[in-house]
This record gives sequence, C-alpha cells and structure tokens, in this order.
Amino acid sequence: MSQDLHDGIVLFAPLSPGCERILLGTIEIGEIRPTQHPSARLPICFKLDLPNVSSRPWHPAQSIEDARRLAAAKIGDWIDAAGLVPVRANQQERQD
Repeated sequence: MSQDLHDGIVLFAPLSPGCERILLGTIEIGEIRPTQHPSARLPICFKLDLPNVSSRPWHPAQSIEDARRLAAAKIGDWIDAAGLVPVRANQQERQD
C-alpha cells in the first residue's frame, strides 16, 4: 500500500507528554512512548495490536518520527496481507 493511501487511515494522536496513540481510522491499535529500560539503545519504542498478529512486541525507534514511519510501514504490510483496500482506492480505480 502506498504512503498516500495511508493518509487519513493511519493517524497519530497525543496521549501524554512524549507519548502518542496510533490509530487505524478511529480505532486505537498501538502507542509510541519513551523507552522505559535504562540500558535500551534507542530512546523511543512503539507497539501495535493488530488482529491475527501472534506477536505484539515493543519495537525500538530512534525518534517519534522514526516510530511513526516504522509503525505506518508495519500497518501497511498488515493491510496488504489482510487484502484490505481503502474505499478511496476503490473509487480512484473506478475513475481510471
């Protein structure tokens, strides 16, 4: 799924200082937050909770922007694997 199709589908909203919610449409599916462990190599981590995903680990990231990018990529992979297509994409295909 291309990044332009993520616009308006994958959203990030403030949760608390330094933390963000990850939303798929209006559904909260994860979060971004500072790493809690003092020996962690990277300062930020994110977690996704998607249906039919067997593992839900915290993933490290270098910054909140990096966590957003990585989360959007993982969500895009999940959307592709699920065979989901945004309504907007269907409408564009019909117009072409």
